[in-house]
Amino acid sequence: MAKSCLNKDCKQINPQSFNHFYEHKNTKDGHFSECIFRTRERQKKYRNTSEAKIKEKARKRTQKYKDREKKYSNYPENNAKKKNRTLLRKYCISLEQYSDILIFQSHKCAICKIDEINSRKERISCRS
Repeated sequence: MAKSCLNKDCKQINPQSFNHFYEHKNTKDGHFSECIFRTRERQKKYRNTSEAKIKEKARKRTQKYKDREKKYSNYPENNAKKKNRTLLRKYCISLEQYSDILIFQSHKCAICKIDEINSRKERISCRS
């Protein structure tokens, strides 16, 4: 089957095969009305002319997520949940199991015997 690109500026010979059109489930034939080549040209032109606008949107989105994380971390129960998720992901142990291990080891590293409360740099050195 074939389809014609409805964009006036398209340089491709019409009709074109359906392979030259992106799929779109909300249209009758299941494809965009603009061919792939014209869509790519339009997107490239937008990226070149709107680079600053795109970067600004990305910066705002990043700031929004940072603000949300800062707000979320102000509550102690959320910090415990975050610590639990991290322990489960990295070591496959829960926060309760981690607490039991700390008590068993007198709140010290089993390898280097440094307090668990000390700075992160000191704790990383014994993990090598």
